[in-house]
Amino acid sequence: MFNKLSIVNDCLGLTGNALCNAEEDGSDEWRVASIAYEAAILDLLAAHDWKFATAIQHMTRLGFTHCFIVTFKDAKARDEYLPHPVHEEFKKLALPRVEKVLVVRRTGQDVDWKIVGNKVLVSAGDAPNGEVTAKIVLQPLPEQLHPLFVKALRSFVRAGIFGGLNEDHGEARREREEGEAYIQQAKTKSDQEQRARPVYRSTWLRTRSTRKAPMPW
Repeated sequence: MFNKLSIVNDCLGLTGNALCNAEEDGSDEWRVASIAYEAAILDLLAAHDWKFATAIQHMTRLGFTHCFIVTFKDAKARDEYLPHPVHEEFKKLALPRVEKVLVVRRTGQDVDWKIVGNKVLVSAGDAPNGEVTAKIVLQPLPEQLHPLFVKALRSFVRAGIFGGLNEDHGEARREREEGEAYIQQAKTKSDQEQRARPVYRSTWLRTRSTRKAPMPW
């Protein structure tokens, strides 16, 4: 069964690094691999609509009660925030007490939503009946992980390890490209599964359209 520690150790072993006996063991191996793992999860969820990890729901039925806004100076500051000890402690305290989480990334472009008090107000525009949907990121069980998701995740984690521990940027780039290829495979497979619905053709209408009317003489 997959879990974070097993995937991290698998990637550490394949890149020639020492394994971790437990999570958060204070080692450089865990620190670098853990950052790569968390970043890879976010990238994978953003890159494709994995059915096991996402759900589309109407905003009016979400029932969110709290909103947190975090602003970063740049991408480097954001990357330092994710594995920060204070952030990790907050996650341990908060996550067991929440039902679901909606993460919205705002990068400076104009958007059609804003936060007023503890509510998210969205401009529905021309949406039918003013309904707005949101993509919800779920917490999947290990046995629910799609094989291509796991393969891509491992490639991205190895890329982080090659770049952060081994300082082998060529291998890091190759692993990332392999991960991107797995994502593309998942997208292609998803497109193939969503085949167009066959068009119903009425036999009666076809017969009527081809029947010759009797001549008037």
